[in-house]
Amino acid sequence: MGQKRIFAKLRGTGNALQCNEPSPLPMNALERKRIIVSVGGSLIVPDGIDTDFLSRFKALVLDKVRRGFTFSIITGGGKTARRYRDAAAAVTPLSPQDLDWIGIHSTRLNAQLLRNIFVGYAHPEVITNPTIDVETVEPITIAAGWRPGWSTDYCAVMMAKNIGATYLVNLSN
Repeated sequence: MGQKRIFAKLRGTGNALQCNEPSPLPMNALERKRIIVSVGGSLIVPDGIDTDFLSRFKALVLDKVRRGFTFSIITGGGKTARRYRDAAAAVTPLSPQDLDWIGIHSTRLNAQLLRNIFVGYAHPEVITNPTIDVETVEPITIAAGWRPGWSTDYCAVMMAKNIGATYLVNLSN
């Protein structure tokens, strides 16, 4: 695929990502094969929308869905976020929080793109709060940025912890 894949085992033995805070897990959390994937926005839109990457990513995810896995995919803002933040800052002074909101909304735009790419498999709404486990019949949920100061990678870790995910995958350029 060309992109470097990083896997962090959240349950089981080995080099597990440890979370010291207690977290109530849904009743069936340990029975599911749930994968959280953080997809960098620069993979989705490096300079223009990368339809080749998106097609290959879709095929990979749907292959795993057919094998019984469920996915929560959280999108970053990437270059789109940086371009909008830079343009706004060039026109007027903005607070770090205002700049973060521009970035958050670019993650939400990327999330809407993925939600539509996975139509028929994905929950119909983009998730914007990583601290809740959305009950859904669809095998895929798509998530985006939540609040200023939180990267989508951090949101992915929070989501994995809170829903008892089996794996956390970070895709980045």
